[in-house]
Amino acid sequence: MRRSRSFVTDPQSALEGASGDQPATDHADKQGRLADVSILALAFFLIFIAFMLVQNLATSVLPTNLAFTVLSLLYASFAFSNLIWAAPIVQSLGTRPSLFLASLLYTILDGAYVLCLQNSNNEWIQWTIITPAALLAGFGAAVLWTAQGTYVTRCAPNGNVGKYSGIFFGIMALGTISGPFISNYILKVTGSQIAVFKALFAIGAGGPLVLLFVWSRPEPGVSAETAAPPRANVF
Repeated sequence: MRRSRSFVTDPQSALEGASGDQPATDHADKQGRLADVSILALAFFLIFIAFMLVQNLATSVLPTNLAFTVLSLLYASFAFSNLIWAAPIVQSLGTRPSLFLASLLYTILDGAYVLCLQNSNNEWIQWTIITPAALLAGFGAAVLWTAQGTYVTRCAPNGNVGKYSGIFFGIMALGTISGPFISNYILKVTGSQIAVFKALFAIGAGGPLVLLFVWSRPEPGVSAETAAPPRANVF
């Protein structure tokens, strides 16, 4: 009996068939996704220009014992969440949803500072508002930085993770330079500390909006080396 022969005329089909159930890697992932990393850095720029300035200003407008308690709770929650929950949550939700949802907790903390300043005559209300917000922000920070490390690693082509990370942190660090000028300008124009906090809250809220756009982008390619998200080590 004569056996029939089948020929694969489409090279792409041949590649897909040889790889089984594994999807072919997107061409953009092979070349790297520097634009996505830059957009991510813009989101972090907005989030942390607000966060860092609010933290610095809070020590001068809140009661001393409250200000230092908030910082202690924030970093304790950050450390504990890194050890227990951050990596499993990012693996479960995915990097892009984790980035967006965790960034909202920073915005909640910025808003809590505004409410504390508006209730400066009632220390009990200040404690009630700011302490849960600090715990949530510490948890959010652990998830945010774990997701960030995974996302940048997956966007970078092989051998260029360091370059992509450097670009990310370079853009983000611009907030450290421009932040004091922005807050000083707002204070001069308005003459009000609460106006500065409200403006910083608005700036920080822009970060989750940018991350919502990041969420709409395709998930970067996953390889065996990048399947597990690294632990966060930067606050």
